Formats: sequence, structure tokens, C-alpha cells
Amino acid sequence: MDAAVRAVEGCAGIGAIIRNEEGKVMVAAVYKRTFLDDVEFSEAEAIFKGLQLALEVGLTPLIVESDCLNVANLVAHNLARLAFVYPDSTVWLEETPQELSCLL
Repeated sequence: MDAAVRAVEGCAGIGAIIRNEEGKVMVAAVYKRTFLDDVEFSEAEAIFKGLQLALEVGLTPLIVESDCLNVANLVAHNLARLAFVYPDSTVWLEETPQELSCLL
């Protein structure tokens, strides 16, 4: 889970990838949010949305990874940036966006 911010535009993108115990992607999603002048808040919102998504699709228990915990997460950050490309919130079940295929 990660957030990308465009402060000048006042928006944040949130991305989440949920994998099973074998590492297979089960769900990927991006969400567009209003940036409230606090990157840490956007990161926390990304974690919240990821947990909410996992519960909605019944993927528990889970382990959370986020760069706000000082863990580099290139895939989630690039996923979060896709929120600026897609016009609406988007969810992928058992697949990932084609734009990320080279990172997985």
C-alpha cells in the first residue's frame, strides 16, 4: 500500500496490491483522494483503504507493507501513481494493471 501526492494539484493517489501466501496477486486497486497537505495522512489512508479492500474481498489474515514504515515499495508507489491516469477508482481481481507487469 502506498500513496503518491501531487500537492500543487491538491490530489493524492492511493495504491494497494494484495497477494496470497504464494505471492500471487489477488487484488490490485487505485483510488484518487484529495490531498490534505499531509503526506503521512495520505500514507495512513492508503493503509486503511488496503485493509478495507482486503476485508471486502475476504483476504485475511494479511501482512501490511508500506514505505511509510521505511520499507521501499516501488510497485505500490507506481500503482498509486496510476490513480492519476484512471478516471475513477479501479480494482483488479486476480490480475494487475498492464502498466505494472514489468515490475512484478
